[in-house]
Amino acid sequence: TSNGLGGHNVTELQRLELRSSEIRGRLNELAGIDGWTDEQRSENDRLTSEYQEVESRRRAALVTQQESVEQTVPLSDRLDPEGRELRSMLQRAELGRIVHGVVERRASDGVERELQQHYGLGDDSIPLALLTEQRADAQTQAPSDVGAQQHPIIPAIFPMSAAAFLGVDMPTVGVGEAVYTVLADGTSASSPAEGAAVDSVAATLTAHTISPARLQVEHEFSLEDKARLAGMSEALRLNLSNALSSAVDKKVIDGLLLASASGGIGDVTDPTAVATYADYRSSVTDQVDGQYAADGGSIRVLLGADTYQHADSLYRGTATDESALEVMMRLAGGLRVSAHVPAVASTIQQGIAARALGAMHAVCPLWEGVRIIYDPYTKSENGLERLVAVMLYGVDVLRASGFTRLKYKLSAA
Repeated sequence: TSNGLGGHNVTELQRLELRSSEIRGRLNELAGIDGWTDEQRSENDRLTSEYQEVESRRRAALVTQQESVEQTVPLSDRLDPEGRELRSMLQRAELGRIVHGVVERRASDGVERELQQHYGLGDDSIPLALLTEQRADAQTQAPSDVGAQQHPIIPAIFPMSAAAFLGVDMPTVGVGEAVYTVLADGTSASSPAEGAAVDSVAATLTAHTISPARLQVEHEFSLEDKARLAGMSEALRLNLSNALSSAVDKKVIDGLLLASASGGIGDVTDPTAVATYADYRSSVTDQVDGQYAADGGSIRVLLGADTYQHADSLYRGTATDESALEVMMRLAGGLRVSAHVPAVASTIQQGIAARALGAMHAVCPLWEGVRIIYDPYTKSENGLERLVAVMLYGVDVLRASGFTRLKYKLSAA
């Protein structure tokens, strides 16, 4: 958009930062005035409220712009020399060699061992940085038409990450429990008369201690397949790591949808009538409260596939061809379907709305290192071997008000 700054185009983030600076400047001026008039007191209250809204939108815009920058700027240009060297090591390392070392019961060497030492891992563990995101099959079979012109193996399909979409932070942590401290919402500002005392209010800090839980996936493959199919080791690596990623994603959604007493975001009353166009629309607009969401763009909505299809079948009337799904997509800052959203139960399917994007409302720490266990014995009579991958994770909702549980009744019976 064009503005008054020499006619240059500015981003939404720049506009919000400019407005934030203007508000802070005026609030500082007001703070230096003794004995406010009613107009000045009203202006202070109005600017304070606007500042909170602008800051919320600015943080959301900052996250969006950062995601865009990270997609366009080469990673090597964003790292310091040590980071570039680590990135080079990750690009040269082959996870298959770590797996092969586990199978052969020998220590890793070369760049793979350097990476394990850098992350403080044993010979049987894979750095999380070497893993990607997708899914595994029940058993990998080599195709009958293998040959010299074999194309790259096509990975299995996994649900796209819903945790990142909802703004759930997924930091890598080391040994021990992970602790996150949350500062409760601040108190309201006051404007005392000259010489009047103002009572201080103690900050409320809550520590959330997260203990690791185990995720485990495994793959079976035959000795013949391993010998015949080029790239089998890499395919198994992809599928194992992808299965772990998908399992973590499911645990995050399940954790969010727990009752508040169990650490989730809390429940809402089951709807008694089939969802209408207005219900779908209000499930976005009802999240706008001026504190956690200044507008619909501050909200992301996660739905199940059945709800998505039902919303797409509803219209406001004959005056418009915009479906309930389309109006949700137009109003919200993002809408996505996840296969990990619980299935329809008693005609009702749940969903999740995330608010105040950019703030940490939930966290899913991942403990560094995925341990690989090789088992050639359990199914040896069938000529099958097993690779087991074990990951430690945790899920905790730090601030439930950053999310809202949604429920839609999809049919009368």
